[in-house]
Formats: sequence, C-alpha cells, structure tokens
Amino acid sequence: MTTTLFSTHFKAIVFASATFTLTACGAPHWENIYFTTLSADELTLTANVIFGEPAADGTHCERVTRAEVSESSFKVIIRVQVSESACPHLWPWESVTTHSIGYLHPVRFQLKKPLAGRTVVDGTRHKKIGGKRSTDASWQPPGSRGTSRLPVFSQSS
Repeated sequence: MTTTLFSTHFKAIVFASATFTLTACGAPHWENIYFTTLSADELTLTANVIFGEPAADGTHCERVTRAEVSESSFKVIIRVQVSESACPHLWPWESVTTHSIGYLHPVRFQLKKPLAGRTVVDGTRHKKIGGKRSTDASWQPPGSRGTSRLPVFSQSS
C-alpha cells in the first residue's frame, strides 16, 4: 500500500511538473519598458523592446502579441506583451537562446490627447519611464530601419 501511495504521489508530481513546464514554454510575457520617445506632435509614444537576432529574411521569432495604453489626466500607462513561442529553446523551461546581442524592436502607442507633461509609466513594473522628445517629424527610433515593421496600437475601450 505504501508503494502504491508513493507511486500515485510521484505520478502526480511528474504530471504537475510537466504541465507547468509545457504551459510556461513560449507563453506570452509582459516586457519591462525603460525608455520612450515622444513624437513632435506629442501624440505618439515609441517604446523599444529587445528581440534576438533576426533570421536571414529579417524576421524575428519573437512577436508583440499585445500592447496596451491607458490614459488619465496626469499619467499614461503602457505595457507590451511578447511571445517567444516560435523561438528555439534548448529546454522548455529556458528563455530564448541568443548570442548576447539584442535588437531593438519599436512599438508605437497612439495617444488620444497630446502627452502635455503627463508622466509615462511602465504598466509591468509600475515605475516612471524615462524618455526624450523628438523634434524631427521624420525621426525613427534606433533599430527600426529594416529590422521590423512599426506596429501601431491604439487604446482599446
């Protein structure tokens, strides 16, 4: 009876571990945002998330699955969710294997009103985000030339 009880518990632990490992593999996660750039008209915020090295055709295995912006009269909260499900993993529980090279992937947020001095906050860390203002309307954030398209996400109601 002790052997049967041990066997049942062991199977339950193995099953739970396998379930946890497989559901964590490639699951979308919220990225930390540390810096933004504001457009000259103050209606577009651009945040950069770090992706791994692109394939030969210029595409990345990571992809932005969701971006959120929430505006109030005194702050703007932004979040970016990324999936690595198409990326190679050595083990299911490990992060994507890279060669210590990060490629910036810009994500743009359309604001309903100009920023006008409101604080920008990372919705994942709940901390203020540093930023700079672009005075050149044709300016593009670093990493945007030829590496990825610039997806524009608007606030969802």
